[in-house]
Amino acid sequence: MSEQIDQMQTELKGYKKDSVHLKLEVRELKLKLAGMEKEILQNMASRDEIETRIRRFKTELHEVYLGIDSPKELKEGIKRLYQRHVTSDLKTAVAGAEDVHKDYKRQRHYLERSVDSLNMKLTKVMKFIPFYLCA
Repeated sequence: MSEQIDQMQTELKGYKKDSVHLKLEVRELKLKLAGMEKEILQNMASRDEIETRIRRFKTELHEVYLGIDSPKELKEGIKRLYQRHVTSDLKTAVAGAEDVHKDYKRQRHYLERSVDSLNMKLTKVMKFIPFYLCA
C-alpha cells in the first residue's frame, strides 16, 4: 500500500511539474501574442500613413497634370512636387542616419565603460583568490 502511495506521489509531482511548465509556456505565448498584436497595429498604422501619402501625391500629380497645356505651369508643378516629396524625404533620411550614428556611439561608449568596470572587478577578485586556484 505504501508503495502505491509513493508511486502516486511521484506521479503527482510529475503532474505538478508539467502543470507549472505548461503555465509558463501559456504565459510566454500570451506575451508573444500581445507583442504580435502590437506589431500588427503598428504595421496597420504605417500602412495607413503610406496610403495617405500616396493618395496625397496622386492628387498633387493630377493637379500638375491639369496644367500640362502650359509648359510654365507644368514646370512649376513638377518643381513643387520635387520640393515637397523628394527633398523632404532626403532630409529625413539624412537625419535618420545621424541618429543611428549617435546611437552607435552611445552604445559603444556604454559597452567600453562596462568592460572597464568588469576588468576592475576582476582584478579586485583576483587579489583575494589564492594563486594556486588560478593555475
